[in-house]
Amino acid sequence: TWKSLPDTHEIVKDFANAVINSVDATLDKLATSNMFFIAKRRNANQEVIYLSAKLSHNIPFLIELTTTVSVPGVKCAIKTPNPELAPFFFEAMESLL
Repeated sequence: TWKSLPDTHEIVKDFANAVINSVDATLDKLATSNMFFIAKRRNANQEVIYLSAKLSHNIPFLIELTTTVSVPGVKCAIKTPNPELAPFFFEAMESLL
């Protein structure tokens, strides 16, 4: 699905002050906000987490979080058919992290 959306619909934001101390605890917390775990992988010393979410009116968001556990800084990349909603999504994601 990620590749089916044009690159212009990918938006990236860095949350400089966000810290993920536990990937599993973060996944549990995001699940309570209807963000669903797809996969995770390790890239060098970083964890990359893939999630999906749907907002009202069935607007899908594909989410990629990249972080080094217990170190400040989380990169959040999203793809959605409605990129104009990205600022609202990022505001919510930052408060959850």
